[in-house]
Amino acid sequence: MSDRGLRMVPAAGPVMRAEPAAEADATPVIARRGMAALSGLDGQRLGALGRRLRRRSVLLSFVALVLIPTAVAAAYMYGIASNQYVAEMKLGVRAPDTRGNDASAVFQGAPIASQIGLDSYAIVQFMQSRPFVDRLQQRVPLRAMFDADGIDPIARLSKEASVERLVEYWRGMVDPFFDMTNGTITVRVRAFTAADALRLAGEVKALCDELIADMTAHLRAETMSMAEGEARQAEARLKTVLRQREELRSREGTIDPTKIADGTLRAAARLRDELARARAELGAMRRNHLSEASPQIVNQQNKIAGFEQEIVAIEQQSAEIATRASTLARTTTTFEELSAEQQIAEKVLASSLEALDRARMSAGRQGTYLIAFVPPSLPEEALYPRRLRTIAVVLVAGFALWATFWLAAAAIREHL
Repeated sequence: MSDRGLRMVPAAGPVMRAEPAAEADATPVIARRGMAALSGLDGQRLGALGRRLRRRSVLLSFVALVLIPTAVAAAYMYGIASNQYVAEMKLGVRAPDTRGNDASAVFQGAPIASQIGLDSYAIVQFMQSRPFVDRLQQRVPLRAMFDADGIDPIARLSKEASVERLVEYWRGMVDPFFDMTNGTITVRVRAFTAADALRLAGEVKALCDELIADMTAHLRAETMSMAEGEARQAEARLKTVLRQREELRSREGTIDPTKIADGTLRAAARLRDELARARAELGAMRRNHLSEASPQIVNQQNKIAGFEQEIVAIEQQSAEIATRASTLARTTTTFEELSAEQQIAEKVLASSLEALDRARMSAGRQGTYLIAFVPPSLPEEALYPRRLRTIAVVLVAGFALWATFWLAAAAIREHL
């Protein structure tokens, strides 16, 4: 063997040994090809194994996310869930038609409709309030209806539930809805027996009737109180004006200064007219050539003298009035103002009394009332729980979750 085919390798001691150079330099070509074939075969097996694992994981996840929840929901709905019965009624708030044939009814229609809408909203809100539940508990054993042992654990009310929890639970068992298009209230009451549903619906109607009666009574009392208050104020105002006029009369010593002044002027004018006629008659007598000593002439002259004295007295009185012109003017102005105030006070009092009479008449008539034009009836078939719908919802939700999960996983594999 030549030296090119051998390579010196140090032995365990000082002696050197030789081994073939081909083994030390590289692997033969055939061996390398065999190893490549084996590695390709392992990759195919690993790929097939990965595909089988993915198919198995898809199947297992579909079972875990879709089939098992759907089966559990179906088992609960048909094996455990309690039947719930619904009693439905339709209510309407109505007000008495007090408008008659009045032309103003066209303008009063909108406010009346608005008030009915407000009352309807108040009823809907009252059905879901704490005071309503408190009143309802005084009429029916509400907790016993909802926490009985035969009710399924999910739908049942806890026996240790607080009042707040009971109110929240009740809101889920009653469904009031006000339809603005026709002004009606639809109420659906749920219970776990048909008799309980009908009883609860009847008590709901009774409590709503009491609410409407309380609201009407409160409105009547408030209206009466306002009308009576306005009448008392108008009466007190008139009394004050009359008292002020009486004080003015007592202070000035006159009943009515304006009437006195007018009477003085009329008396003076009347006396002047009489004096003129007496003088004309005296002239006629003298033209008839009567003697000055005749009784007719003497009586006529005395009559004229009397008229003149009365006119002088009136003129003196007028002079005195002239000296008190400013005082009399102020007194007359004050008296006229009080007279005008008295007229206004009398009109206000008359209007207030009419309003009070109308309020009393309205209080005597029936006010706003609640009618059940579709009364509740005893249900024959349980409408809740909606088993097929619940199962379908669980199925669709589980499938959507499963599909979303695998779409996200596929997107992640594509980017790796």
